Amino acid sequence: MIVMFGFPACSREEKTPLSGTSPQQEGQAAPVSGGSAPQKSTGDLTVKILPESPTVMTDLQVVNSGTGKITFQWQRNNQVISGENGARLAKNQFVKGDVISLIVMSDSTEGMASVTIGNSPPKVVSVPFSPEYIHAGADITVKPVGYDPDGDEVGFHYKWSINGKEVTEDSPVLAGNRFKRGDIVTLKVIPYDKDGEGEPFVSQNMVIPKAPPRITSTPPQNVQGDVYTYHVVVEDPEGDTITFSLASAPPGMTIDSKTGVITWRVSEKYAGTHVVEIVAQDPLGIRVTQKYPLSITMKEGGK
Repeated sequence: MIVMFGFPACSREEKTPLSGTSPQQEGQAAPVSGGSAPQKSTGDLTVKILPESPTVMTDLQVVNSGTGKITFQWQRNNQVISGENGARLAKNQFVKGDVISLIVMSDSTEGMASVTIGNSPPKVVSVPFSPEYIHAGADITVKPVGYDPDGDEVGFHYKWSINGKEVTEDSPVLAGNRFKRGDIVTLKVIPYDKDGEGEPFVSQNMVIPKAPPRITSTPPQNVQGDVYTYHVVVEDPEGDTITFSLASAPPGMTIDSKTGVITWRVSEKYAGTHVVEIVAQDPLGIRVTQKYPLSITMKEGGK
């Protein structure tokens, strides 16, 4: 089965879309967490803010040893957070780098804990591949989309592999001359911000199919004399023998199946616009087509 891409000028059959993609696979490195500085706790009460290494992805909550009536006072960068006097602090109350402190009072005892909000690793949202249908000889390009919960700028590292061997270039483009028919290509995209890396995106194996033939000639739009001729020229990257046929044509038009030469004897009865569709096919049944209108206007006394 072939993986192919199509241009507006041509259509191709026997297509298999570019291999899909999958999330991080088992055995791959976990994302680097920004983390926070070790939590500090003082006072007679035991106070702990959870999670111990918080980010903007989770609310904060407190665990303490107080009994009886307990009051809470949350602070952000040494400033009291107005209205926040419960055992939980919503994540929308802080950003990366903030120092969050909590004073807990229980009867005549008091305790305090503080923690710094750490980095949230960036994420890969999607990895569009181009072209949609790949084949031997065609560059493969990716344009990943990332998201960073802290609003940091997201960059990407690229690790291409061909038949299990990693390509040295860290690039979003894998040149088409690096692989051939039958090769297995994989890609790992690693998102990063200024403080660390996130979870990698890992593609499924992409088996490179045969390159399709390509029609390179342009059909003539006029008739010389009373015979219309057009030599269809096709390039096949692997040098396979191409056969030609007509999927649509006016009455009497023929094409040589081996040479691709179209011949059509024109007469007054064929005046008007006709649709011509040429099919070029390789031995594996992979097709490329060229479709175009051909208008015949008969003037008085001839064409």
